[in-house]
Amino acid sequence: MTSSRSQRLGRWLLGAAVAPMVIAEVVVIVWAAGIDPALAGGLVLALVAAGALGLLRGEASARPGAAARAAVSTLVLGSGVLALWAAHALLVRGSTEHPLLRWLDDLVRRHEPRLLLHYCIAVVAMGLLSAGLLLARGKGRRTWRWWARLADAAALGAASAMALEYLLADGVPAWTVVLVLPCALLVARAIWPALIRAPRPTSSDPLRWPRRLLLPLLLAALVLGHAYSARIMSCPRPGEVPGLTRIAALPEVQGIALGRGGDLAVLSMPGSGCLARIALRPEPASVHVVDPGPARSWSGPHWQLNGEIGAVVYAPAVDRFFAALAWRPPDREASESQILTLSNDGMQVVSALGLPGRCPIGAIEWDADQRLLLLHCADRPGVHRLDPAAQVLRDEPGDQALAAPQRASVLLGRTKLAPGGRDGGLCLLEPDSGELLGVVAAGGQVQAIAADEARGLAYFWSRCGLFRLDLGRWLRACGRSGPDREPPR
Repeated sequence: MTSSRSQRLGRWLLGAAVAPMVIAEVVVIVWAAGIDPALAGGLVLALVAAGALGLLRGEASARPGAAARAAVSTLVLGSGVLALWAAHALLVRGSTEHPLLRWLDDLVRRHEPRLLLHYCIAVVAMGLLSAGLLLARGKGRRTWRWWARLADAAALGAASAMALEYLLADGVPAWTVVLVLPCALLVARAIWPALIRAPRPTSSDPLRWPRRLLLPLLLAALVLGHAYSARIMSCPRPGEVPGLTRIAALPEVQGIALGRGGDLAVLSMPGSGCLARIALRPEPASVHVVDPGPARSWSGPHWQLNGEIGAVVYAPAVDRFFAALAWRPPDREASESQILTLSNDGMQVVSALGLPGRCPIGAIEWDADQRLLLLHCADRPGVHRLDPAAQVLRDEPGDQALAAPQRASVLLGRTKLAPGGRDGGLCLLEPDSGELLGVVAAGGQVQAIAADEARGLAYFWSRCGLFRLDLGRWLRACGRSGPDREPPR
């Protein structure tokens, strides 16, 4: 009796531990379907066709031994732990903060590997291994009719996936879909009878749902790998996108402030702990770290700031750059904000104004009418007005009720530029109607957009680096009119 109770308690505890794993696996599967619906839809249709043609039926076999059952349980638990890791990164930290994706981001920026080629090699290897297992299990008695039915199911799925790719305008090369579908079917055919149905789950088995979700989870991993390697983390080759030029390979840039005439820019780089300067004319030059001056780090490298850098802006009336810095004084536990003033050439920080007792600064705007800097609070509504010449605050009644503006987009001529899309590309929109003119795929995670109105140029950062977009050339290549002012040649 005691042994029976202990077994039931052990199964109950294991089931309680497995429940979050099942939820995470469902999240990952839904995530994969949403991030690459074309391939996911084609794969589902191919599996349905394969099932209708009798390709997913398993052969009669002896009951698997203890070693086989242990291997399957290890695979199920391992995949569940990976699903928990992925779901946590997606739901809690944001998908871009996933350690694997951050490592891939760094790899893409530094070495520009051919991720799609490596992914396809891995998929083909999995397909060949699955085909070998099928031949070995069937002792070589696979007829040409069996392989023909498999090819029919794969062709049906590939055709539907390519049709969906065309409708969604994802820009994924067709050959990747044609390659992935048959390999995915071979993997499904090898795993479904061998790993899912052979150790048949019972109602008392706490791993029955993770066992049933193992194959969908593996196929979801194939879909996610295809989405990231073929589209999301695919950096554009030179000349591939009309008017698009990569001018620097940089880690994360949170803000871009163009100087007078658009000849130079100051970049806010919180991940590197510094501000950077880049000359943009006559041609983009190398990037230089801004001398931190009075905001120099006490313990880090000489070029590093003594806090976390935030927004950056250029004030044309005083011909200066300004940046927000969150730092913690050595005699205090709480952080406070500083406003850094940079020289007009962006080479160094010349002064740092502390704002003790004020809210942390999340965004900075230049008010050309009042010639004041608007310092928006990051954690609550409210704004402080800073006179940059006198270095004093000139707050007004009612300022603490003002919310920070949503300025993720910028206007360039008759076109609005904003990050967005399923892959975080640069969306080009008609400002009045909101009509989507197109999406510039530049590696995803587009942010920090700045516009040079005089020349019709846009600058932005993506995980592939810092880019310049000649909007007029891009619009003309798409058969649309250019911006109000043509960029000079």
